[in-house]
Amino acid sequence: MSLTAGEIGVVTEILTNELKGGRVQKVISPDREDRVVLALRTPGHNHLLQLVLAAQVTRLARIPAKPPAAPSPHPFVMLLRDRLIGMELLAVTQLNGDRVVLLDFRRQDRRGALALELTSRHANLFWLDGDRIIGGSWYPNRSFKRKLVPGEPYLPPAGRPFEPGVKVRFGRYERLEEAIERHYVKREAALVREGEVAYAERLANRAVRQLRRLTTKLDRDLASAERGELLAQQGQLLKANLYQAKKGLTELAVTDFSGQPATINPVFSPIE
Repeated sequence: MSLTAGEIGVVTEILTNELKGGRVQKVISPDREDRVVLALRTPGHNHLLQLVLAAQVTRLARIPAKPPAAPSPHPFVMLLRDRLIGMELLAVTQLNGDRVVLLDFRRQDRRGALALELTSRHANLFWLDGDRIIGGSWYPNRSFKRKLVPGEPYLPPAGRPFEPGVKVRFGRYERLEEAIERHYVKREAALVREGEVAYAERLANRAVRQLRRLTTKLDRDLASAERGELLAQQGQLLKANLYQAKKGLTELAVTDFSGQPATINPVFSPIE
């Protein structure tokens, strides 16, 4: 289960208090898929804010160490490096009480924002220019109701009813991000194991199907070979007893080459 709307609200409050005024120094494309890390600097502190879009583990939270970088940056990371580096974080806001977060940035007279939709299977990340026009996204449009493509105004999802008394699964407020990351690191490892098991099961099932097809083919080939051998034997007997074959017979009783009674069936009309 990804972060709930209530948990996202608590995280955004923490991030606004601690990252407001921070300046983006780097945009990192980690070697793990479906995520980006923003390196920000506030007076006396460095922060690594990770945004994760992977289904079932979508989240945002700071992480303690820089992750290994991907061999090739994600194309959207390249866009952010061009637009975002050097900008100051103004606010981290939850939109409409939903699982959507807006990170507002400014550099001199230029504005921009990241719209982070943490909606699990439909999660996405958008760069918005100063007038909230979509400049790019991590994935192509995943919405059936909104036109979320470059050049169009960004429209957040419809709001959700506010739920008072939100329960947070991750313990103490001041250690919330740390607890979130511990939880989801374990969850991602479990998902990897589940994927490996599912892959092994698919391979095993495929091998079983192939063996069954091969067994069926061999059974057919064996039956065909046995019938061929029988027909060859009957052909030899028919040649040896051709004088007994009469037109209209459906079978012919003969003695085989070992002296045992045998029946040739069917009997073809002899050449006249």
